[in-house]
Amino acid sequence: MVGLPFRTYLAVIGALLVACFLALSLSGCSNIASADDSAPFPSDRVATVRITMPQASWEKCLDNPYAQEYVQADFEIDGQKLISVGVRSKGNSSLNQAVAWNSPRMPLAVDFNLFNRARTLNGVKKVFLNNGWSDPTLIREKLAYDIFTEMGMPAPRSCLVDLWVNNNHLGVYTMTEMIDITFLKRHFPNPSGNLYKPDVMSALLDWTEDDLENQRIRRARFQTPEPNAELNVNLGGGRLLDILRALGEENSVASYTPGTPVPKEAGLQYINYRDYVHAMNLKTNLDRPDYSALFRFLQIINKEPDEVYYREIEEVLDVDGTLLFFAISGAILHLDNYNSIGHNTHFYEVNGKFYVIPWDTNMAFGTFNAGIRKNGLINFYVDEPVAGPLNRYPLLNRLLAHPPYMEKYRNYVRQLIEGPFSPSVMEKKIDKLAAMVAPYAARDKHYF
Repeated sequence: MVGLPFRTYLAVIGALLVACFLALSLSGCSNIASADDSAPFPSDRVATVRITMPQASWEKCLDNPYAQEYVQADFEIDGQKLISVGVRSKGNSSLNQAVAWNSPRMPLAVDFNLFNRARTLNGVKKVFLNNGWSDPTLIREKLAYDIFTEMGMPAPRSCLVDLWVNNNHLGVYTMTEMIDITFLKRHFPNPSGNLYKPDVMSALLDWTEDDLENQRIRRARFQTPEPNAELNVNLGGGRLLDILRALGEENSVASYTPGTPVPKEAGLQYINYRDYVHAMNLKTNLDRPDYSALFRFLQIINKEPDEVYYREIEEVLDVDGTLLFFAISGAILHLDNYNSIGHNTHFYEVNGKFYVIPWDTNMAFGTFNAGIRKNGLINFYVDEPVAGPLNRYPLLNRLLAHPPYMEKYRNYVRQLIEGPFSPSVMEKKIDKLAAMVAPYAARDKHYF
């Protein structure tokens, strides 16, 4: 708050108090918790999800899908209900498809934590409801996540749901947990590290701190102040502006400028221009960002000679997990991540070491072809599991050039095709999921 005009300071404090009052007043609502690791992601059925909100709020979402602004709603899954959660549209290509078809079948984000930071659904703070826009089978995303999980990788839990918004039946979606601090607590002994979700500018990890400094020098003359910066303060459940907008109270803050675009997330990474480090999209520790481990990691994988690289790489990278990630991604043709244009991969750094986390598998099994023709997908190279020249992918290139790592990588491929990805196992999984989905898909009027 330092440096804010006094009137703005008072307005922000007032809004904070309003938000705190709302959180307290809602704290009597059920905070569902469960020791069941599968809850709320059942694997044996299609769960029914009902979202209810004032019709005007739903029409606001439909009329302004690209605004991706939260509205208040109630959420229910198989009879378990949470009152007053945040719901908004989400996505890029999947949202564009719904808009292009003039369809209400938008992908949605549901934030259980927005208005009350103590509220979760079985310990989960936020889920995404993905609309299957590129998947006529409706099961690709869950199938792919399950394979990562069965091979021992930290991967989001997911399930199939039949979604209703008010009285509108939107059809079969995939519900997936968000990768956040809650996810990190489930998978890592120390969840206090840096979580990144890089955008395309930085996602191939083919840059260093020196490249960043040169980029900043070139772009310095274009830097402009961030609009409404004080409204990006995070209250624990979400940004102040998101909460105020969902309540229709944004104009109660004197510094709010109607119509001014505001970043989707809080933190230093969203300013009017983007550089390499900001495009890494740090998701945690936003109040005290420390990129020193990132810069060391990038220096080692991009610049250090082999005698240094092979001595230090295991200090800064979970080599086994990375090789496993690429073995699975290549086998299931999940090309909408690092091994293509780079995005849709999370990196978690703790104590100076980076771990790879898969994300956004809805276009696995060759749906996103990265410009590769059908024959190229069918004959995708096992030893070059990327969608371009291997030397464009520094995270993987030098690993596979080292015979011991190449052998370990090939062993993971063998384990995969003899285990979770074997024809006999896959046929059973596909038949089971298809049988679950079929009766719901038959009633789906908004099916793409």
